[in-house]
Amino acid sequence: MKKLRTYLSVLLLSIFMLSAFFPMKIKAASGTVYLNDTIGLLTSKEAEEISDLLEKYSNDTGSDLIILTTNTPLSRSEDKTYVEDYFDAQYDAGLLKENATIFLIDMNTRFTVIQGYGTNEELINDDNIEYILDAVSPYLSSGDYYKACKEFANGVKFYLGSPSYEYGHRPIYFNIFFQAGIALIIGAVAVGIMAYQSGGTMTTNNHTYLDEGHSGVVAKRDMYIRTSVSKVRKPQSNGGGSSGGRSSGGGGVSSGGHSHSGGGRGF
Repeated sequence: MKKLRTYLSVLLLSIFMLSAFFPMKIKAASGTVYLNDTIGLLTSKEAEEISDLLEKYSNDTGSDLIILTTNTPLSRSEDKTYVEDYFDAQYDAGLLKENATIFLIDMNTRFTVIQGYGTNEELINDDNIEYILDAVSPYLSSGDYYKACKEFANGVKFYLGSPSYEYGHRPIYFNIFFQAGIALIIGAVAVGIMAYQSGGTMTTNNHTYLDEGHSGVVAKRDMYIRTSVSKVRKPQSNGGGSSGGRSSGGGGVSSGGHSHSGGGRGF
């Protein structure tokens, strides 16, 4: 019995060690792969948490949220096709819903792509993808892939709900400290007005002691000094303006005929 326990312990330890060298694919009971971390960017615990989050949000919204990682020798333009081909294959196999949003992290090109299919082409449109990329990109640049994946999931869920502003750009008037400050200012103004009115009203003015029937002009003076005109050169356009690091939009149609929104950015 002691030998058996020893053999079992060694076997379990071997399985645990070997699992660290295989790609992480997390599947739901339906067969949908929500997280396809083929290069192991996430730890086993992180992968499980992200996969659970993607599955939950997919069930809540009725739209599949998918994350892919790769380090295959692709160009940045090919990353877009890579995502399109993935959607076509998974959708044709019945493993993806028509409404889906896919997030690719390519460690070879240091490039990320987000595409929205079905109704997500409108809900997760090119502009909204840019706001999600604004939130995701800093984490990718710093190597925090767990938070990058989480921000993607939260951003998509945000836009599939009833957004009242751009993701990651919450207006200042939602801030509780800003609201408290405005309340204090309004209160101070109201108290000041009441204090001013309670102090009495001055009834005299510049006409009170003036006999307008007999008084003439006491003095009049009009002084002209000079007129000055300066010229400033009109600023010249630099021919297009800054993009702020945002992509130029990446919507299109896959080879399988599926229209989608899109955006991509280096990190």
